[in-house]
Amino acid sequence: MTNYQIDKLLKNLTIYVDTREKKNAHITRYFEARNINYESLKLEHGDYSAYLPPCELLPDGLDLRDLISIERKSGLNELAGNFTKGRERFERELIRAGNARFILMIETSSYQKMVKGSYRSLLPPRSYQATMNAFRFRYNMEVTYLTEKMTAGNYIYFSLYDYARHYLKSI
Repeated sequence: MTNYQIDKLLKNLTIYVDTREKKNAHITRYFEARNINYESLKLEHGDYSAYLPPCELLPDGLDLRDLISIERKSGLNELAGNFTKGRERFERELIRAGNARFILMIETSSYQKMVKGSYRSLLPPRSYQATMNAFRFRYNMEVTYLTEKMTAGNYIYFSLYDYARHYLKSI
């Protein structure tokens, strides 16, 4: 496919939003303000993924759910809960992702805040860091910290857009 054909296909990229995703109006507002298509459905892993609908160049379309997903956490407090009392459920989600690229996006946070213990949990900073690294290495999980909550929609859209672009160039 040519770059022109790929660009034309990507204009129809639709973001999947997990139906269980809560308090994400800042993200859906970003999509709506930029006329980005999105659709709610239950995802097996992650909170966001994408697809390209069928067309002449791509008769079967392209569903990215088994290739990439983005899991959004509202901050270190929520993630600390996933690493402690919700650990088994979180790990099952990573297992369900299989070989898909799994991106953990943490809003209003930074690595420095984790190391300094700037979160509400009894989980010590070094244990937090070790758990994060264990999941990263075990499940090939990518971690992104967003210091500004309002950049989440942009990050989600362009991560999925650029992944789809890269994938289309490889087929």
